[in-house]
Amino acid sequence: LLRSLLALAIGALYTAASQSLLLCLIIGSASVFADSARNAANGIHLDEDLYNRALAHAGLLEQQTQNGITERLRKGEVEALYSVAKSMNDSGDKISSVMIWHALADDGSEGDDYEGYDEAEGYDYEGHVPSAMALGFSYYEVDKPRSLHYFLMATSKKGMPHQTAMFNTGRLYLELEDPSSALAYIRACATLDEEHPAHARPQLSITCRKAYDTLSSELIGHSDMGLEEAVECFPYASIDDFPQSNTKEFQVFHGAMSHL
Repeated sequence: LLRSLLALAIGALYTAASQSLLLCLIIGSASVFADSARNAANGIHLDEDLYNRALAHAGLLEQQTQNGITERLRKGEVEALYSVAKSMNDSGDKISSVMIWHALADDGSEGDDYEGYDEAEGYDYEGHVPSAMALGFSYYEVDKPRSLHYFLMATSKKGMPHQTAMFNTGRLYLELEDPSSALAYIRACATLDEEHPAHARPQLSITCRKAYDTLSSELIGHSDMGLEEAVECFPYASIDDFPQSNTKEFQVFHGAMSHL
């Protein structure tokens, strides 16, 4: 029975793909809605010095673009503040930009363990997704768990699943040696076009499917995978979501594992 169950868990992971898993994080653009931006602006708090630095930089941008960004910043528009922070970051003022992104991204739940994309839980994140993504990239080289935290936040915007954040979350879980979570998020990225086509990009869906196949093949190559790790991967071992929760197959497998 043990051999059969273990073979089922490992065998379900098998794919024919032989490509190498992408080693770079994917940068994606988030959709921005004016109403949500205005609402978010009401809860933003910047200290006076940081605001003045942002305002001064907006003045420099104004000279180059003539896009009215200074006035938009004075009115508290979130996207104007985000754009100023991005420009400050590109110009070398990393500290100021990160502080602004924190003001935009942190929604008061930073001490919680975000579970990210989960239909049963809904999309619980109420901060600014592009800023959360920016923080994920900012912390990637120096603090991967913190980087993961912000990518997880970006996957959880209410009603707006973020495909790029899903892939980057899976990529980081793999680096942090959590293959089951990596499979879960990369699969969510690959199949987002089936349930939420408005939030999925065809090319990224294809990329995620290739990454899922490659990761599955690489996991099979690890002969030292233990029973517990195989059990954790089993729910995500099929791109078609087999076995689905609350089915006989799912219950039989996990019942057997609990007895073991």
